[in-house]
Amino acid sequence: MKRLFYLLICLLPLTSMAKEEEGLKYDIAAAGVGAEGTTLVKVSVYVSKAKNATSELIRRAAVHGIIFRGVTESGSTGYAKQAALAAASAEQEHASFFTSFFASGGSYSLYATMVGGITEMTKVDKEYRASAVISVSTDALKKALREAGVIKGITNGF
Repeated sequence: MKRLFYLLICLLPLTSMAKEEEGLKYDIAAAGVGAEGTTLVKVSVYVSKAKNATSELIRRAAVHGIIFRGVTESGSTGYAKQAALAAASAEQEHASFFTSFFASGGSYSLYATMVGGITEMTKVDKEYRASAVISVSTDALKKALREAGVIKGITNGF
C-alpha cells in the first residue's frame, strides 16, 4: 500500500504536465508578411509554470492554429485573417495521423520556425503567457495534409 502511494506521488507531476500538453491553450494572430509560401503569426501559449513554455510547445500551437483555427487579424497592424486549412472535425477523423504528427519531435516541427525566440513572458492570473513570432511554411503544410488525405486538393474536388 505504501509503495502504491509512493508511486502515485512520484507520477503526479508527470500526469499534470501531460494534461497541460493535451489541453493546449493558445492564441494566434497575424504578425506580418513572410516569405512566399509562409505565414508569420504571433502565438501566445498559456501554461501553469513558466518553465513549461518551450519553443516546441509554441511551434506546435502555431501549426495547430494554422490547421484548425485559422489566424485572426492583428488589430492595429492590419494584417489579414486567414481561414483554417482543415475543418475542426478533421482532428478526430484523422486522429492517428495527428497523434504522430503532433507528437514530441513530430513532423509538425518541419513547418514552423521561431523568429527570434520567446518575446514575452507574463503572468496572467494563475498561469503564464509566453509569446513568440513563428514563421509557418503554409504551402508545404498544405501539400503534406493533401498527401495524407486530411484536406482535399483542387484536383480532388471540393
